[in-house]
Amino acid sequence: MTDTIIILISFFCAISFDAFADSQQYWYDLNKKSLNMILRHVFQSLMVLSFFLLFIVKQMDLINTLCYLGSYILLRFAVFDVIYNVSIGKKPEYIGENSIYDKILKKVFGDNVFGKSVLMAIRVVALIGGLYLIQRVLPI
Repeated sequence: MTDTIIILISFFCAISFDAFADSQQYWYDLNKKSLNMILRHVFQSLMVLSFFLLFIVKQMDLINTLCYLGSYILLRFAVFDVIYNVSIGKKPEYIGENSIYDKILKKVFGDNVFGKSVLMAIRVVALIGGLYLIQRVLPI
């Protein structure tokens, strides 16, 4: 496996574990089962482990680390909400009601089909940008 593939897998695992952890809070709030909170902590631990293990295993210089950090931020913006929404039974393009982040997204993009389409298009651009940053440092 190339370094680029390993990094992509690490980032997507971290983002997915983080989204699943947040979804467990949603399910806990809904049905008050302690298993959901246990799963939330397990997913959060896996997220931290999968993200930081990469930096421990690979000894990277500052420029590469910054590129990977930028890539992670773009990839997280691109896929976190989609994974979270699907894991709680919502449509991928759903924008929540509670967090400040969701309120900002609704204010900027609105809660209509056009605004959500623009947001999804920006997520695709962020996905491409994140992949580009990884590929820039470690060509496939």
